[in-house]
Amino acid sequence: MNLVQRATQGLKQDAGGVKTSPERARPRKKNSAPDFKLVADLDFEHMAQQGLYVPTQKPERLPQELRAIKRRLLRKLKYYKNDLSGRKSKRSILGAKSRRRVMMTSTDPAEGKTFTALNLALSLAIEDDIGVLLVDTDIPRPRAFKYLNLPSLPGLSDKLLNPSLPLSDIVVKVRNYPLLLLSEGQEHDITRDIYERGDMARFVQELMAAYPDHLIIFDAPPILAAPEAALLAQHVDEVVFVVKANNTPEGAVVEALEEVMEFNENISLVLNQSRVPGKFSHYGSYGEYYGDAKETR
Repeated sequence: MNLVQRATQGLKQDAGGVKTSPERARPRKKNSAPDFKLVADLDFEHMAQQGLYVPTQKPERLPQELRAIKRRLLRKLKYYKNDLSGRKSKRSILGAKSRRRVMMTSTDPAEGKTFTALNLALSLAIEDDIGVLLVDTDIPRPRAFKYLNLPSLPGLSDKLLNPSLPLSDIVVKVRNYPLLLLSEGQEHDITRDIYERGDMARFVQELMAAYPDHLIIFDAPPILAAPEAALLAQHVDEVVFVVKANNTPEGAVVEALEEVMEFNENISLVLNQSRVPGKFSHYGSYGEYYGDAKETR
């Protein structure tokens, strides 16, 4: 029994579960990755309880906020191209060398980094039908799979420890949507120096080659909590830096940004849980939408 079989043995095949059989709900695209061994169903009821984006989101504040964020991000990544009429159209295939690697990080824990990364990935895949691969690289404090009510699976750390481990054994395909998920993996002794290893560069290149039609979002640890995470910035095209409004000290933000800018100066800021009134904002705010949330996301 191999690593994946042991991890998935006995899992239920209902909403939120993962099963080990190929996903055939959609026809495969030319030059796409092989059928996936791990397939998950999104538990929309659980996701809504967590405050995550779901297809039937009402009221519309969260989707509007995400549209503003992803428009700017896609523009910076040059995801859109102009046709002869001057109109914009999506690139059908992004290509292995295109700008499509995004790192999500923050200054400190509990600023909404993973919450923002997940919502962005869900919105892009579900609303825009854009292929997205979300990789949880926050090994010290993984949250992505818990938010989605998915079981812990082998992932990033296992792949770096064993480079021959096939991606098809650890990447989870979300049924009916162009969304792929890769967990942080099991705990190993390598987790502390995971970003300093040359294996990370090879891993990122392998992802780019295996999934050429997907945007790849890396949910990285907070910079001041895990300074070595800044090294991941050298392997991405854009860094999205999440800052919790009225919470994170300005000096700490500056310090964290300086750490990241040593490796990548392409940085976008997302102000999370801002309470700026709607008339002063283009698309509202997380804080206004959720009110006094019981848990910081």
